[in-house]
Amino acid sequence: MRPEIEELRDRRDDLRDQLANEQDKDNPDESRCDDLYDEIQELEDRIEEIEYLDRVEEERQRRL
Repeated sequence: MRPEIEELRDRRDDLRDQLANEQDKDNPDESRCDDLYDEIQELEDRIEEIEYLDRVEEERQRRL
Protein backbone atom coordinates (compact mmCIF):
# COMPACT_ATOMS: atom_id res chain seq x y z
CA MET A 1 0.00 0.00 0.00
CA ARG A 2 1.24 3.43 -0.85
CA PRO A 3 2.45 5.69 1.95
CA GLU A 4 0.28 8.41 0.40
CA ILE A 5 -2.86 6.38 1.08
CA GLU A 6 -1.82 5.83 4.69
CA GLU A 7 -1.23 9.55 5.13
CA LEU A 8 -4.62 10.36 3.63
CA ARG A 9 -6.33 7.80 5.85
CA ASP A 10 -4.58 9.17 8.93
CA ARG A 11 -5.68 12.70 8.02
CA ARG A 12 -9.24 11.47 7.37
CA ASP A 13 -9.32 9.70 10.74
CA ASP A 14 -8.06 12.84 12.49
CA LEU A 15 -10.80 14.87 10.81
CA ARG A 16 -13.41 12.31 11.83
CA ASP A 17 -12.25 12.68 15.43
CA GLN A 18 -12.45 16.47 15.16
CA LEU A 19 -15.94 16.20 13.68
CA ALA A 20 -17.09 13.88 16.46
CA ASN A 21 -15.65 16.24 19.09
CA GLU A 22 -17.39 19.21 17.51
CA GLN A 23 -20.70 17.35 17.29
CA ASP A 24 -20.43 16.33 20.95
CA LYS A 25 -20.36 19.96 22.08
CA ASP A 26 -23.48 21.47 23.62
CA ASN A 27 -23.57 24.05 20.86
CA PRO A 28 -21.70 22.62 17.85
CA ASP A 29 -20.51 25.00 15.15
CA GLU A 30 -22.51 23.73 12.17
CA SER A 31 -20.32 25.59 9.70
CA ARG A 32 -17.22 23.90 11.16
CA CYS A 33 -18.97 20.52 11.02
CA ASP A 34 -19.88 21.07 7.37
CA ASP A 35 -16.31 22.06 6.53
CA LEU A 36 -14.90 19.00 8.27
CA TYR A 37 -17.41 16.74 6.56
CA ASP A 38 -16.54 18.21 3.16
CA GLU A 39 -12.83 17.73 3.75
CA ILE A 40 -13.43 14.14 4.87
CA GLN A 41 -15.40 13.49 1.68
CA GLU A 42 -12.61 14.96 -0.45
CA LEU A 43 -10.08 12.68 1.25
CA GLU A 44 -12.37 9.67 0.78
CA ASP A 45 -12.67 10.47 -2.92
CA ARG A 46 -8.91 10.82 -3.28
CA ILE A 47 -8.29 7.53 -1.46
CA GLU A 48 -10.78 5.74 -3.72
CA GLU A 49 -9.17 7.27 -6.80
CA ILE A 50 -5.68 6.13 -5.78
CA GLU A 51 -6.92 2.64 -4.91
CA TYR A 52 -8.67 2.40 -8.27
CA LEU A 53 -5.56 3.52 -10.15
CA ASP A 54 -3.49 0.99 -8.22
CA ARG A 55 -5.90 -1.81 -9.18
CA VAL A 56 -5.80 -0.74 -12.82
CA GLU A 57 -2.01 -0.71 -12.76
CA GLU A 58 -1.86 -4.14 -11.09
CA GLU A 59 -4.18 -5.55 -13.73
CA ARG A 60 -2.09 -4.01 -16.48
CA GLN A 61 1.06 -5.52 -15.00
CA ARG A 62 -0.55 -8.97 -14.83
CA ARG A 63 -1.40 -8.81 -18.49
CA LEU A 64 2.19 -8.12 -19.50
